[in-house]
Amino acid sequence: MSWLLPKKANLLFLTFSFFAFGCASSGATTSVIADTNIVETETEGDKQVQRFDLNGDGAADMEKVFRASALPSADGSVPQPKSQKDLLEKRMDLDYNGTFDVHSYYDQGDLARERIDLDFDGKPDVENIFKGGKLAERRMAPGFDGKYSVWKFFNDKGALYKKARDTDANSRPDEWEYYKDQKLIRVGFDRDGDGEPEYFEDIKD
Repeated sequence: MSWLLPKKANLLFLTFSFFAFGCASSGATTSVIADTNIVETETEGDKQVQRFDLNGDGAADMEKVFRASALPSADGSVPQPKSQKDLLEKRMDLDYNGTFDVHSYYDQGDLARERIDLDFDGKPDVENIFKGGKLAERRMAPGFDGKYSVWKFFNDKGALYKKARDTDANSRPDEWEYYKDQKLIRVGFDRDGDGEPEYFEDIKD
């Protein structure tokens, strides 16, 4: 099984990686889309939802969900300024078909987690986990079936230090790769099916 995504999604994945979480991986949480083209603002329970039309077709292509402390002005006409810390979730429709393909979740203003549907079938193909606004883990479904079988782990400097993959389709990793200074130094294998490696091989230069 290849660690790479199928060719049909490579370009989309690389483009969207830069677009969606390139800034966040460096610790920044600044949105790459200006707060323009708001088509609707409404309150849903204890949350406020703003909807945006990004391509000018009159339909909402992005939603931002804020906590109740960021409600609009009393008459509902002019939203009050909102703090980034009030942002809870952002949803984006990349192919403008009415279904959200990206769900990004925030914690105190920092991007905490996002799910991305690369082939627009309604199933997540990539899930990114962030700590302090920096990418810590990436879960991938190379088969575009919504089932994660590849996991990548990054240190606080953004360097890959471990990969894991599921080779027997039981949704648990059974092979691991360990890295130091971006070089593969060790591999591990789960022989008894408990989800933990028991057998290791060191990689010599």
